[in-house]
Amino acid sequence: MKEATGEASMTGITIAIIAVVAVVAVPIVRMVINNVQNNACCASMGGEMKGGSCVDKDGATIENYKDNCKTE
Repeated sequence: MKEATGEASMTGITIAIIAVVAVVAVPIVRMVINNVQNNACCASMGGEMKGGSCVDKDGATIENYKDNCKTE
């Protein structure tokens, strides 16, 4: 009986650790995906991301670049 209790405790600990990792990892993965998507969208408009803005080769901000790259 003692072994079964130990296995149940380890299972609970494992599930808790997996949940904590998922809670931390999901927002990070979403942020990375959004950054890659924004960079690709900006590049498709002929610009590059600088300081959170999409700018063209002359340094002018490309407005509403995300509206032109909506994915469904």
